[in-house]
Amino acid sequence: MTFKGWEVEIQCVVEDYDIVTNENTFAVIREEDTLGVILKEVDGYLKISNISYNGEVFVNHEEKRVLIKIDDGY
Repeated sequence: MTFKGWEVEIQCVVEDYDIVTNENTFAVIREEDTLGVILKEVDGYLKISNISYNGEVFVNHEEKRVLIKIDDGY
């Protein structure tokens, strides 16, 4: 999946999650409406605006790739 020219890969332990996007925001919402990650594009920068305590975001700026890992939190 792509967002603002970045390739985004999601590895989520929980299979039930939603992706919500608009012009400048990319959000991963886990089951039970728990927020996983919010990425925003601000003035050409990719900003990690929010990340849950059980999530990790890896950025490869050379390849414009983002890997989002979300654990189940247990």
